[in-house]
Formats: sequence, C-alpha cells, structure tokens
Amino acid sequence: KCSNWFNKYIFSYIDSLDKYKEIDLNKNNFYVGLKLQRKYKYLVGNAWQLAHAVYYQKNMTEEMIYIIQDLEFLFYPNRKKLQDRVKETYLPEYKYYFISNYLQNYFIKNFKINNSISSTLCVNQNFYKNLNLTRKNTVVIPYYSDFKPGRNPKLVEEIIHILSVNKITCYVFPYNYTKTSNSHIKNLGTLTINDLNNLYNISKVGIIFSQSNPSRLGFEMYSSGLQVIEMDNEYTKYDMPSNYFTKIKDS
Repeated sequence: KCSNWFNKYIFSYIDSLDKYKEIDLNKNNFYVGLKLQRKYKYLVGNAWQLAHAVYYQKNMTEEMIYIIQDLEFLFYPNRKKLQDRVKETYLPEYKYYFISNYLQNYFIKNFKINNSISSTLCVNQNFYKNLNLTRKNTVVIPYYSDFKPGRNPKLVEEIIHILSVNKITCYVFPYNYTKTSNSHIKNLGTLTINDLNNLYNISKVGIIFSQSNPSRLGFEMYSSGLQVIEMDNEYTKYDMPSNYFTKIKDS
C-alpha cells in the first residue's frame, strides 16, 4: 500500500535530509508523487526515469537540469526498445551537468547537447590517504563478477589467475573470485571505508578497469598511495591522465 511505502521510506529520507541542516524542514513542505503542487525555479532529474517526470512538468519550472552520472542505456544490453526510451530523455531543453569530462565529450558528440558543464572526478582525502605504512609486493583488485560488466570482470579474472599462479598475492573484494583457488588469492568480501584505506596502504599496486564511466576507485587508490593500473580506452582518456595512471589494453 502507498501508506506502507510512505511510512517505511519517506520519513527516513526526511530524517537524512534534516542532518545536512541546509533546509529548515519546519518551513518547507514536501510532496509525495510526481505531480507538482506549485512552480519551482529548478527541477532536477538525476536518472532517466526522473528525467521523464521532469520533462512532463516543464511548465512548472523556470529551468530543467539533468545530472548525467553514466551511460544509462548501457544498463540494458540486448533491449533496444528500453535503450531507445532512455536516449529519448536526452533533450536539448535541459541544462546538463556531467560528473566527468568523458561523459560531457560523449554527449556533445552523440546528442544535441549545447548547454552543459562537467565536473572533475576527485576523491575525499579525509578518507583515502597515504598512511606511510610498510608496503608489501601485493596487488589490490576489486572484482565484480558479472554484476558490473563495465568493470571488465573477464579481464580481471585473467589477471588474478596470472598473478596468483606466479605467487603474487591478490587481495580481492567485494565479490569472491572462485575461478582459481590457491593461497595467493585472498577474498576479503565487503569492506568499510576504513578497511579499504588500510588495505590500499599495505600494497603497492591497485587494478581497476573502466569500460563505461571512469571509476572513482582508481582515484581512491591513488590518493592512498597505490600505483594504479587502468584501461587504455576512450572512457579514461579525459579524466585519468597517463602521467598518474598506468593504462593497459589486455592481460
């Protein structure tokens, strides 16, 4: 029921919003649903489903803003109709904000986008920092199995196998690698931010591959003192300078 959904989720969102102390919730009402009650200066969509809702109510706002965080149509492989539906939301009436230079370049080339700004990918150095610990000749490798095809799991599997059979210890997270089993593969499971920073500080090399939008993990690794290996492709061309990241094409 709608009332169950409201009680379970909405008030938890309101509590989270209140913690930022940016908005006085005693002076601002909130509405549940996609039909607006009044006009706003800005309407913001940060996913294609919300972009549809924003566009249908463009008469209720001065400006529409579309935050692009990834190539969302790639989330639906072999589903052309759904891919086309996502692409239909990329309309010239929006002002666009891209979270990476790669995304901005892609959209300018492939869609009629002429009003946009991009962000620069960065890292929170309060969490990810070099602790100047003694480092071992080990490698940190995030592994997502088939859950995230954009992280190139097949190439990751090849590299874990090559390294481990050559007696180089691989610290693997958040999913367990089970294609090969030997004492040099250490499956760590899900880690906290503090655990991750400590892990990044005891090894020398980190490997993360970006086959869609550049991964933040590479920046977190680098900030923690790891030498980072990334993919050499269009996705890393604009945001990950080659003088900081080692880029490869295959195993």
